[in-house]
Amino acid sequence: MNRYSRFQGFKKDLSVLREKHVVVVGVGGLGVIVLDTLARLGVGTLEFFDLDTLETANLNRGVFLPEQIGMKKVDAIKEHLQKVNADVCSIARFGDVTDDAFKTFKESLAKCHVLMGCVDTPHARVFLNREAVKTNTPYIDGGAREDGMDGAVLTIIPKKTPCYRCNKPVFEPVSAPKREGPSGMCYATSLPTTMGIVGSLQSQEAIKCLLGLGDPAPALIYRGIEGTVERLDIGRDPACKVCGGVGQ
Repeated sequence: MNRYSRFQGFKKDLSVLREKHVVVVGVGGLGVIVLDTLARLGVGTLEFFDLDTLETANLNRGVFLPEQIGMKKVDAIKEHLQKVNADVCSIARFGDVTDDAFKTFKESLAKCHVLMGCVDTPHARVFLNREAVKTNTPYIDGGAREDGMDGAVLTIIPKKTPCYRCNKPVFEPVSAPKREGPSGMCYATSLPTTMGIVGSLQSQEAIKCLLGLGDPAPALIYRGIEGTVERLDIGRDPACKVCGGVGQ
């Protein structure tokens, strides 16, 4: 028996994940779920970017501990991942991918198999979407509403599925929370239950991409009060300014 024994009956050989490289932008409520899950699955290289330090209000998130308060979030999650699965190469990047960490992010994007967006502002989503389309990198975006009960996952496969800019009104259910305080920390409602569900849906879509399983779901809309997950199969917008000319 080994740590991967429970995977042996799966329809695909999960050992191929050891050769995969996933980049995660944002190490908050969604990012920690995604990273923890992918590490337990044995994804070979997990590289993650964030610009915040850990504060007390972040302790509602999946894996952070009180003794880590004051640490950079990327260092705190790296510490956790090394304990979860030492087989995984965990690469922590502190900085803003749209600013001081842009060059490193571009280099990482060129090498990775899937980009995971776990951010909370439209500006960051638009940026990640554009860079993913430019580099033909699968991009899986997750987000939660300010009410704490709803969320969505968008799977963007350049040339195949609509990008974040396509048919934008359909994707409006996920709104951007207000950011306050000197650290830029988000003070919108953030329930670990909803983050766990949305982050797990993101991880599931990532595994499908990495293993070539099934059809990507362009949009999954989770409604917590109703207890539903709705799949939206939406076509690409030929006039989209980001991906309209890609793969036409």
